[in-house]
Amino acid sequence: YSVLVTIGTESKTWTVVVSAPAPAALSLSPITIENVRAGQSANATITVTNTGQNTAIGSFAAALETVNARYQARIVGTLPGSLAAGASSTALRLELTVPTDETSGAHNIGNLVVRGLDATGNPVSATQAISLNPQSFLTIESVKLNGKAAGDLTLEEANEFDVKVKNTYTEDIK
Repeated sequence: YSVLVTIGTESKTWTVVVSAPAPAALSLSPITIENVRAGQSANATITVTNTGQNTAIGSFAAALETVNARYQARIVGTLPGSLAAGASSTALRLELTVPTDETSGAHNIGNLVVRGLDATGNPVSATQAISLNPQSFLTIESVKLNGKAAGDLTLEEANEFDVKVKNTYTEDIK
């Protein structure tokens, strides 16, 4: 907005910028659990942040969604009564047990959802996927293409790959 003030023969103009305050918003840090052996416990620390500029958030609740009971997952710790605006944060911990028959490779096992209310009673929430990447006990020792350690694929005939895999686990892997 431009504001013009005139007194007698003198005048002065000011520019006034009015911006709406950023609404209350939550963010959760990524949740990644890696290199845990099957059958063992694991944990991750999650940072919960109020990224809004002007409004505190309170009345928090944290929940696990679509996490299978076989993980024995639980949220450890409590959220504060409120988080002030302007990137104030707190931490929660997620504890779980990796099942003995867990699939290898990184995959999502469910979500952590944190909900709260801003100062005017409006709901605010954030959801973060829980990524699990158990320790792999299979290693590739060598790969040969058409009997050679290095080479090119050929289009004229069948290509043969020879892959040597090693099991570093204490038991046989099916």
